[in-house]
Amino acid sequence: MLTYLSYFSELFGDEGVVNPLIPSLPQPQPGASVIKECSDGRGDLLFILDSSTSVGDENFRKMLDFMKDIVRAAPIDSGHYQVAVIVFNSDVKVTLLLDAIDNQRDLLTYIDNIPYSYGNTNTASALQAMRDTIFIPSNGDRPDAPNVAVVMTDGESNINSGRTIPEANAAKREGVEIYGIGIGLMETSEIDGISSVPLDTHRFNVDNFDNLNDMKADIFAKICIGKCMHGKAYYSRAIFTLIHLIVILYDTDVYDLY
Repeated sequence: MLTYLSYFSELFGDEGVVNPLIPSLPQPQPGASVIKECSDGRGDLLFILDSSTSVGDENFRKMLDFMKDIVRAAPIDSGHYQVAVIVFNSDVKVTLLLDAIDNQRDLLTYIDNIPYSYGNTNTASALQAMRDTIFIPSNGDRPDAPNVAVVMTDGESNINSGRTIPEANAAKREGVEIYGIGIGLMETSEIDGISSVPLDTHRFNVDNFDNLNDMKADIFAKICIGKCMHGKAYYSRAIFTLIHLIVILYDTDVYDLY
């Protein structure tokens, strides 16, 4: 006989994904409905933007527009979400700290005025700055809000490349959840190493900068679902509790429930 504990493992797996054959509470879907449902989420959100020469000013503006769409969806004015920005090329510029702007209108205006500057691709130092400068209490990092970073790049590191993935791993060990967005990448090993796992929910690769617009709802849904009370983890716990109670009350094999 299958115990409810082993059944729970089979049903939800390592990632907490509900078996579609099992009746469950409504699951959030990507898009506007998820954005609406995530008003109770919390997060300290960092955007790390590649401004190397290969990106160019026009495409850099497309990354800013992508970031603005995410900001419009997040509950900034309520204080549930804070946003920081790092821009990197040969150098790293911490352009906005988490506690610097606390309302959506001023934040959108600020993003519009972030300048493009060209150079090489020093992703490692940007990831180090994330740990050393952004996600620290003195610069607005909150102990009760998850740390989330979105790294956007169109190429692999060509400065300190050997440090890139180790820096990302150090951040992940400290609890930072990293979403990697590669634009036009032929080789994805570095963005794979930067991103948190599982890669199918944390690493994205689009053909060009114009395609960023097509994935913004999906990106925000994945960021938000993990952080809000309406997300998958919440429902997984609810369903597990329900199955647990039925098994105990009726002393039955879980497969007899169907």
